[in-house]
Amino acid sequence: MASNQFEVNLQGIKTLKSVSLVADGITQFTFALCEAFKFEGGTLTIISESDLHERDGLIGMSGAYFHPALLSASSCDEVFDAWEWIGKEVGDSFYQMSHFLTGAFVLRAIKTGVNFAVMAPIGMAVKLHKLSKSIDTKPKVKELKQFVKGNVKSWNRDQTLQWYDNMDAMARFLCNLDAEFEFALFSLECGLSVRLAKHPDIFLEEIPVDIKNPSWDCSLPTHNYTRKVIEHAEGAFQEQDAKLVGLSIGMALIMLGLSKERTSKNRIGREEFCIALKKGLILAKDERKPVLLFYHDPWTGDVQAITETMEDLIEDLGGF
Repeated sequence: MASNQFEVNLQGIKTLKSVSLVADGITQFTFALCEAFKFEGGTLTIISESDLHERDGLIGMSGAYFHPALLSASSCDEVFDAWEWIGKEVGDSFYQMSHFLTGAFVLRAIKTGVNFAVMAPIGMAVKLHKLSKSIDTKPKVKELKQFVKGNVKSWNRDQTLQWYDNMDAMARFLCNLDAEFEFALFSLECGLSVRLAKHPDIFLEEIPVDIKNPSWDCSLPTHNYTRKVIEHAEGAFQEQDAKLVGLSIGMALIMLGLSKERTSKNRIGREEFCIALKKGLILAKDERKPVLLFYHDPWTGDVQAITETMEDLIEDLGGF
C-alpha cells in the first residue's frame, strides 16, 4: 500500500472513532481501532494486547469488542474465566501469541479494513474450557501448547516481521481447533461419547473423525472454495485415516443449496446437527466415506448440517 493511502486510512480510522453492529437492539460488536495505535511524527505505534477488557457488555482487546454470544459464551465473566484457564493450561506462550496476533490484526485493519482475527483465540478458548468440564482435554492442550510455543519462540528469535507473514497460518490453526471443539460440543449434546486426539482430531463412539474449517478466511462458493472443500475431505480420508469428516463451511452451506428447507422452527438449533451426525456414523461403519458439512450462525445460534458421501459431495460441487 502506498504510504499516502496508508496515512489516509489512519486518519479515517481516527476520525470515525468506532464502528458498531446493532441487531435487534443488541450491540454485537464494536471496532474502536483508534484505541489500538498511535501515529505521531511519521511513526506508527501498534498497541498489541493479551489482556481482555470489558466495554459496555462486550469483551475483547486491541480495539475489537464482541458480544459474549459471538464467542459461544453466556457472559463476559465466562470469557474471562476461559481466558485465565487457557493461560494456565498452555502457559505464557499463549498470551505472547495473542500479542503478535492482535498486532497483526490492527496493522491489517489499517491497511485493508477490519477483520475478525481477534475472535479466533478467544472463541477457541471458551469452547475448550467448556469441553474441559466434560471430557479430557489434555491431548488438545498439548497440541495447542506445542504449536504456539514453537511459533512464538521463532518470532521472538527472528526479531523481524516474519511473525506478521505467519499470522495466516496461526489464524488457520486456531480456527481449525475452534471447529474441532465446536463439533465436539455439539456431539456431546447429541449424547455421544467424545474422545479428543490429534490424528485424527476426535473419536466419536470410537470412530475416527477429522474436522477442518476451510471457511476460516472465506466461505463464498467460488470454484476455488468448493475445490478446497473437496480437497480437505479427500485429504482427511487419505492422510488422517478418518472414517468420518466434519467440515465447517460457513454460509456456503446455504449458498450452495446444500442445506434443506426447514419444516419447523424447532429444527433450528442442535437437532439438525444430531440427525446429520448420526447418519454420518452409520455411513462410517459401512465405510461409505461420509462428509458432514455444517454451519453455525454466531448471530442467531442456528446450526445447519447435512451429511453426504464423498462420492455425492464431489457430484454436487462439481458444477461450481
